[in-house]
Amino acid sequence: MGTIATIGFFDGVHRGHQLVLKRLVEEAKRHDSQSMVVTFSNHPKQDMPLLNTLDERIERIKQQGVDSIQLLQFEEVKHLTAKEFMQEMLIEKLHVDCLLMGYDHRFGSDQITDFRVYQAIADSIGLKVINLPQYAPHGHHISSSTIRTLIDMGEIDDANQLLGYNYSIEGHVVEGRHIGRQLGFPTANITPLDEKKLIVGAGVYVARVYSAHEQNGRLGMLNVGTNPTVGGSQNTIEVHIFDFDKQLYGEKIKIEIIHRLRGEIKFNTLDQLRRQLEKDKQQCLNYKL
Repeated sequence: MGTIATIGFFDGVHRGHQLVLKRLVEEAKRHDSQSMVVTFSNHPKQDMPLLNTLDERIERIKQQGVDSIQLLQFEEVKHLTAKEFMQEMLIEKLHVDCLLMGYDHRFGSDQITDFRVYQAIADSIGLKVINLPQYAPHGHHISSSTIRTLIDMGEIDDANQLLGYNYSIEGHVVEGRHIGRQLGFPTANITPLDEKKLIVGAGVYVARVYSAHEQNGRLGMLNVGTNPTVGGSQNTIEVHIFDFDKQLYGEKIKIEIIHRLRGEIKFNTLDQLRRQLEKDKQQCLNYKL
């Protein structure tokens, strides 16, 4: 029994990635082989905001049914040419017999762009290579960079469509300014678990909140922004959980972001803000999940 592998960072594990992983698993079963994903613990661009934490990425890859995941440090392999990577890492270290490449995937310090060159190198060292065609539903190419842009703009509905699941943020609940409580909308303020995790653009969103108390999730209303009505200056992430009155300070919660209601607005009075929050609440409650 051999091993068929694919390589990539797979940030987001979006619908395009899922197709590659599905094909990987299918090819492995067809040839009675093991499926392997070779990925990296850190992004080549250190300052890149990410769609997934490392744990989220690994979990989503596992959900696609692969047999094993090999985690590499990018710094340890970035100097290798494509041929050296194939020979030293794939064949000698990981015992890979076949490499499945996404249509636009590139690797190696020599920055080869032509698949035929990869194929020629692989043939010379006894490695089989399969190249997948582009996946572009309705003529639109799916990429992690496109999804990052959408999330940064607050276009969560479009981002979720490309991801194939609802984007989420995990964090610990911390003390806030208690403005929401004064308005009748107490919120759980969170600090994200990973500072590199991309935060959705400012606005109000329909959300589902998971905690130790609500493992099946409870409907909530998420606000991301600086709270300009009350003179805020720093970006905050806070969620009002409907029909929930337990204290969550110090606990870890997951906020699944489902739909954007509106952008951030500065109101002239707290009463105007309160009335808008009531409207937002009704939209959340009426939203068909």
